[in-house]
Amino acid sequence: MTNITAKAAHDTEVFVADNVDMTLSGALTMTATGTSTSSPQSKGLGIAGGISFGSATVVTELASDTRAYIGEDGELSATSIDLEAKGIHTAAAAALNTGVAGLAAMRLWT
Repeated sequence: MTNITAKAAHDTEVFVADNVDMTLSGALTMTATGTSTSSPQSKGLGIAGGISFGSATVVTELASDTRAYIGEDGELSATSIDLEAKGIHTAAAAALNTGVAGLAAMRLWT
């Protein structure tokens, strides 16, 4: 039996902190771009003279945050404010097994 778990977790952020007073003569432009990818694979080959049983469980987890914000209790002055938070998160999982047995072969993928 094979159990595979892959995790991708991180935080990406751009911000003006709490209690900040800021005066700009132009625009405030801030961008946070976060990318997470999790792609676990299980590959197996089994050969048996009698009975063969194989099992593979593949799990992928993403726990990522992407944020853009202005904190509390401050003053901000600018000709324009543009905040962008873009998250690109990809999850894929694959269980690939091949089995050969003289009497019976069984494969279970989840």
